[in-house]
Amino acid sequence: MALLLIQGSVGKTVDARVRDPQFLVDWLPQIVQDIGMVSVGKPIVEEYAHWDGSAPSAVQFIEAPSPIPSHTTGVQILTQSAITVHCYPDGFFQVSLDSCLPIPDWMRIRNKIMASLVLTEHMSRYLPEWGWRGTDK
Repeated sequence: MALLLIQGSVGKTVDARVRDPQFLVDWLPQIVQDIGMVSVGKPIVEEYAHWDGSAPSAVQFIEAPSPIPSHTTGVQILTQSAITVHCYPDGFFQVSLDSCLPIPDWMRIRNKIMASLVLTEHMSRYLPEWGWRGTDK
């Protein structure tokens, strides 16, 4: 199993769009095609309220800003495994690409993902072998 993890801040030209779940519904299959992988089914995207520090209380509902800041999370199943995306209200973005096989030319794939989101990188890691297959040696 291989893992490509990218964390960063979404560029200003994309920031408002990533809060819209439809953005990820459109973006996930397109980026999967662009990086040469194959989607299985349609992406699953959920938007949910962001509550600092804990679950919401009645006071938070009363005092919450309008609209309530939200997270958006999306997943696209792949024939090779899955790509998962998480966007925080402050524009922080995380992309995880899991693959049952090594990810060929992972740096090109990383660059395509970052360019499509106008992403300012905070961190990216490629683990060519991880998980249960890497621990049984």
